[in-house]
Amino acid sequence: MRYTIGDLVKYIGDSKNTYIVIATKEHPLTIDYLKSKSENLNIGKLENLAKLDICVTNGFDYKISKLLSYHDEITEIDDISINVFEEDIGR
Repeated sequence: MRYTIGDLVKYIGDSKNTYIVIATKEHPLTIDYLKSKSENLNIGKLENLAKLDICVTNGFDYKISKLLSYHDEITEIDDISINVFEEDIGR
């Protein structure tokens, strides 16, 4: 897998916006995952999402969410997420 949770990517279905990886097929977004990370990801709503155990839908590689804004070193993301294949996203 080329991307991890917190990576910024471009989605071919919406190349005008930037997206952020919020889960991978190998690592769902959970509270335990966040606790295991040594760095703070500084993504608003991430802990609330982690409480929901965000997983990638079977057959897909990643779950991404649109980056809405960045201020005070906090990234704000959209409430809607998209399941994508690795070939659907890039840097």
